[in-house]
Amino acid sequence: MSEKLTHVHEAHENDKTNEIAEKRKAEILNDAHEKAESARNDHAENLKNLRQVVEQEAKGKEQQESARVEESEPEAGNTYWYSKEYRELAYKQLLNRVRKHLNPADKFTSKLIHNTSVEKVSEFSSKTIARPSGVLMGSLFSFISSLSTYLFAKQHGYDMSFGIFIIAFAVGFAVGVIIELSIYWVRLLLSRD
Repeated sequence: MSEKLTHVHEAHENDKTNEIAEKRKAEILNDAHEKAESARNDHAENLKNLRQVVEQEAKGKEQQESARVEESEPEAGNTYWYSKEYRELAYKQLLNRVRKHLNPADKFTSKLIHNTSVEKVSEFSSKTIARPSGVLMGSLFSFISSLSTYLFAKQHGYDMSFGIFIIAFAVGFAVGVIIELSIYWVRLLLSRD
């Protein structure tokens, strides 16, 4: 019988120990839940604070950038270096610096070539008359037609007029310009579609 009592007594003590252990587990679990919840709230608050700081920094940077852009924009009175006169002055200064290093014959040639009237005529002719396609086609046409005319005249015993070179060049030049203009107009028409 004493064995049964010890068993019952031990079982009763085990139940009390299990009950205390269960209470302890429940307390630890509740503490963990509370700590997790408070950490989540702290994290959310920290995140909100960080967002506010970043937004304030961004606004500050935008204001600084807009102030910097406003400062860098030239005023109406401070546009000297944008003007045509300034570019012309800088161009003349560059020419003078380069001419200091040239010999007298090259200086004279440079002054002649870089004269304003000569430059304007040269720019105008490069845009209108002296088209690269015209010069190329004119020289090719002149070479081919002159060579064929020369060979034909030599083979058949005729005298050859050397004006054929100039006429062939003019015809080839006109053909080259017409080809270039037609390509330009075709591209223009195709780009509109």
